[in-house]
Amino acid sequence: MKKLVFSALVLMFVLSCVSAFAACEHDLYQADFAYPTCETDGYYVIKCTRCDYQEREINGKAYGHDFEISPVKQPTCTEEGYSEGVCSVCGLVEREVYPMLDHKWKDSHVIKEATCTKDGSMRTICSECGSYGTRTIKKGHKYGAWKVTEEATDHSKGTRSRVCKTCDKTESETFYPEGTLYKDIKNKTSEVKELQTLLTELGFLNDQIDGKFGKKTESAVKACQKEYGLKQDGIAWPQTINSLGTAWDAAFGEHEEPAEPGSAYPDACTYIELEVGNYYWDMCQTHSDIFMNANGKVTDDYTEEEYQLAYIEAWTEAIEKLYSEWFLKSEGSDQAMVLTHKTMFNGYLSSQRMVWEKLMSDNHAMALEKEANMLREHCLTLCAVVYALTDAEG
Repeated sequence: MKKLVFSALVLMFVLSCVSAFAACEHDLYQADFAYPTCETDGYYVIKCTRCDYQEREINGKAYGHDFEISPVKQPTCTEEGYSEGVCSVCGLVEREVYPMLDHKWKDSHVIKEATCTKDGSMRTICSECGSYGTRTIKKGHKYGAWKVTEEATDHSKGTRSRVCKTCDKTESETFYPEGTLYKDIKNKTSEVKELQTLLTELGFLNDQIDGKFGKKTESAVKACQKEYGLKQDGIAWPQTINSLGTAWDAAFGEHEEPAEPGSAYPDACTYIELEVGNYYWDMCQTHSDIFMNANGKVTDDYTEEEYQLAYIEAWTEAIEKLYSEWFLKSEGSDQAMVLTHKTMFNGYLSSQRMVWEKLMSDNHAMALEKEANMLREHCLTLCAVVYALTDAEG
């Protein structure tokens, strides 16, 4: 009942208001007015002198600035640059600033010579603005070449020294023999992988083959050194690596019968065509060894992609060597021809690689196999070409 009464009262109030406004005969006047500008709309406001009625109307949209851009002042190494726009209607100025450029310093002359123990200084000058500056010439000894004072062996470090050409100061250090691998020196990842493969296959290492010489690899080296009666220091000296290689050959190596007379490798890779239209390459010993070495790097836990990448790396390196030999054995315009040949082959290989990757997008290993085969055949072809030049010289 209360809700019904309240609703009735509200309705009566609304009707009374409507009737009041309807009853007013407006006496209108313009209460406010503005022209449109670059940023604001124009409008006018009218009001009634007798009641609260008023109305606001837009009489023109903002028309935006009409900037006239002045020529750009380019930045230099001493002043900022800028561009300005001035609105032709309202005079508003907008500026975009460009930061100063860096000086282009060039050495002018030495102010103070550096010594072995004290820094020196060099006067510099900016080639753009002529400003002067100073840079430090770092102190330091100017050593000559290293001279070995004690040769490294296959199981111990050597010592070497060098003398400063300025003050005769002598610097000495110890060095590892070539081929040594250890966790505290910079190692080649591929060489550490080979070491880890030997340690794994001979039962000394139970860890992933990742090319990183860590604590587990060091412990495995110590274990093999103990097994072979060597000093147990965890350093893979050439002596240690050779012992591992000998043990691997004894356990897994293939023992081939001596080659029969006439079955030796050819002097160069030879293309042999069979009567039925097929062909094969009879590889020289160098490229046969490359093939076998690449195959030897591949372990059982390698994926097919890693398997093909090992061959691609091996054949690419061999091709680079053959092109270098071909270039050195050529003269004049023939050298330009060699470089052009190399560029054209690399371009063709790149285009073929894109085709294979697109056609075999779901089998990346097969695309890599195509690339490896192409590199192999090109390598063997280059081998025949280079040998022909060598034979002609002889």
